[in-house]
Amino acid sequence: MSVLARPGGIAGLDVAAFVDALERGAVPVDLRPARDYLTGHIPGAMNIPFSRKGMGDQIREAVPAGHPVALVADNAVVAQAAATQFAAAGYRVVGYLAGGMAAWSAAGWETVTAGEISVQQLHVRLRAGDGITVIDVREPYEWAAGHLEEARLIPLSALGREAASLDSSREYAVICATGARSSVACAILQQRGVTKVYNVSGGMAAWREAGLPVTR
Repeated sequence: MSVLARPGGIAGLDVAAFVDALERGAVPVDLRPARDYLTGHIPGAMNIPFSRKGMGDQIREAVPAGHPVALVADNAVVAQAAATQFAAAGYRVVGYLAGGMAAWSAAGWETVTAGEISVQQLHVRLRAGDGITVIDVREPYEWAAGHLEEARLIPLSALGREAASLDSSREYAVICATGARSSVACAILQQRGVTKVYNVSGGMAAWREAGLPVTR
């Protein structure tokens, strides 16, 4: 087990050190784009796709206050830049996974996946009435501007509390504005035992662009 020091920044952790950090209570946070996260991620990892600014709200919605975090990124530059935003939001970053998911997989550790569904596929399933449930994790003001008639509104900030009210045997399609917050929501639901979840690609922006029905 080793820690690869980075002067002036957070430490790069080999897989053994990263696992040790998780066992000590660090929350794994995956900074990769939602599509990459959905195809395979560390069990229990939150997905907060990296951006140069504006990550603070997503961080606070996804990670319980007071918990240290361990980052997963495609490279050290992204991890270091993200760590600055985590620190500004009040979180302690214990390090990042050196070598990213490639190193994790090469070491033989488990990965899990979340599904992805296009707006067209979701529309077909809703018309067929095959039992899939839509959860909209946007804010009430966004919902009021237009939403799927079949959707249930559970803002992302409330999802952790509301997850217990969901039937874990059912399938859920999770939608937001563009697909970023819904990816975070999929991870939250998986952590709470709701495993049959699909991220709606492109979110409401893609739904509207496809000319599909919206209600107010």
